[in-house]
Amino acid sequence: MTMDDTPALIDIHDQPTGFQALALREERDELQIVAIAEAGAGREHLGLALSYDEARLNDVAYVATRREQLSHLADYLDALSEGGVVARKIELLDIKEGPGGAGEPLLVIERCEGPTLFEAVQTRWPEGMPAELALTIMAQLGDLLVATHQAGYYWRDFDPRRFVLQGDDTLRAQLPGCVVSKGVKLKPWQLNTHPAYTAPEVREETSGTMLRAAADIYGAGALMSFLLSGEEPRARVESPLSFTAYERIEALAMPGITLLLARTLQPLAKKRFGRAEIFRRYLSLDELPTREQKGFGMVMLPAPWLGLEMENPEKNRALKSHLSSGPLISVAREEPAETSEPSALAEGSAVVRAEERAEEARAGLRWPRVAVIIVLVVAALAYLTLRAP
Repeated sequence: MTMDDTPALIDIHDQPTGFQALALREERDELQIVAIAEAGAGREHLGLALSYDEARLNDVAYVATRREQLSHLADYLDALSEGGVVARKIELLDIKEGPGGAGEPLLVIERCEGPTLFEAVQTRWPEGMPAELALTIMAQLGDLLVATHQAGYYWRDFDPRRFVLQGDDTLRAQLPGCVVSKGVKLKPWQLNTHPAYTAPEVREETSGTMLRAAADIYGAGALMSFLLSGEEPRARVESPLSFTAYERIEALAMPGITLLLARTLQPLAKKRFGRAEIFRRYLSLDELPTREQKGFGMVMLPAPWLGLEMENPEKNRALKSHLSSGPLISVAREEPAETSEPSALAEGSAVVRAEERAEEARAGLRWPRVAVIIVLVVAALAYLTLRAP
């Protein structure tokens, strides 16, 4: 679909209701997001139109595959129509003529009123929203996850720009463009996710076999870290949190919410929750986890690694070899962004406290080793003395 500055009346097959395309809002997920007016409705909707590779418009198979995107999204919206979190489907229209020829689809959905969740956090809570409010919003997201998985889908990309926060702090999912069916091989247009809000094991995975509930739980945790800190997560497998985000989340007066976040952000999928229902259970003040509960005793919030930010780049072999400075998974080099974050080595910082605890543990192990060495030396001297003539 193409748009110009002039409002256009959409010519639709067998549709008695008139719709008018007003303006192009944005492009993402290989879709054009278009403002749509419905005659007599008195409100604005959003239209999802396909973006095509113009060089392949004569390829019948390509056009047919691209059109599957909107029918797939329409099926998902139908499946979740009762939940109230996802934007409602208004109509899947059949346009008489479009870039792909006759029968061009246009999916009209509800336009959710309010700023995106990203805009709301940046404007109202630039250093992170209150933990109680973040938990309330995450509980709504947890309901969305449970319903999505039960319907046979995965959400995959938890970019806060996909969600709207309404005036009563109600969460709405406006753009479900990266939703995929369980166990189905992914199409190219389903791979355009925000890597920081997508589980590391599925960012470039196309077979569909790696998609599990644990992948969505990681993405939900990445979004949760943004709500609590006001800092967007990073696409680094072992250290998704910036120093500032780590400091703010560690300083929360509710250790249970820090534990919950730590469990969701584990780099290995098997260390996270295996089902959305279990994750949802903990998303309330009365059900926050404690260290004494199974699965939380040894879990730690992923700490930011120092190598990429704090060391001299000329001496940092991790940078030169394009490896992450963390111990688990190699990742591509990421250019450092300009930041005003306080130093992770500042006195009293969470990172320094973590290092001090580790040093104390190492010191506790050092003295027994020294004692063993002394005993061995004394025994050797005694042996040599006895053997002397």
